Amino acid sequence: YSVSITVTNGVQSMDTTFTDIIRVIPAAGIAEYLVESFENETQFNDNWIVLETGTNYDWEINTNVGFNSQQSIFVNNFDAGETKQYEFFSEPIDASNLSDVIISFDYAYSKSIPTINEILKVSVSKDCGLTWLTRKSYLGASSLVSFNTELSTPFLPSNDQWKNDIITSVPASYLTDGLMVKFRFEALGGNNLFIDNIQILHPDILEIDTYLAQTTTIYPNPTTGHFFIETGKDVVIQSIDIQQINSKKIEV
Repeated sequence: YSVSITVTNGVQSMDTTFTDIIRVIPAAGIAEYLVESFENETQFNDNWIVLETGTNYDWEINTNVGFNSQQSIFVNNFDAGETKQYEFFSEPIDASNLSDVIISFDYAYSKSIPTINEILKVSVSKDCGLTWLTRKSYLGASSLVSFNTELSTPFLPSNDQWKNDIITSVPASYLTDGLMVKFRFEALGGNNLFIDNIQILHPDILEIDTYLAQTTTIYPNPTTGHFFIETGKDVVIQSIDIQQINSKKIEV
């Protein structure tokens, strides 16, 4: 919605109209999941809200790079070069009939200054965004870094410079028909941050390859002898193939 303001001193008046200032968020969600690939900007605009900073730099669709895709959402933090908070959040999701919800996403970030410690926070809300509960923080000095090289140029990730994470700590009390998820980047003018392939859904319908990558551990790796495989409680191993580094299968 647009907003018009009239200012008067009793003799003269001035009118100003601001376009697209108010957006009404539904009180309850329609779908019980949200999957965002950022390949369709119109779809993104229907499902997400970007809080504008009032500058030339906000979360925006990057049409040149994504993880296993062509597009993602990013903050041009390198060119912005200042301390600022960048936020975007989902419209409500109806999680009232779900027993659990996870948040999975891919991200890419590289530092520009060794001492800088920018933070990405992922939070949830059950009261239309009035209050937010932080579920995980990713520190620019450690867990946020996907490419561990300090760059003096803007970071543009290749496909092997991304990380994936799955947040499993959404409280049961937040599984309402108005669940919302927010991404907040507390920037200090370092380097660029990219996010792709957000999935907010019940763990049973998470893409199987993503789920296995996060719940399966093989150690020691590498090894010249015995090794162990640990999996999530819901994973059943039916067969195992072992390959050399040249992809040649080893008969066991």
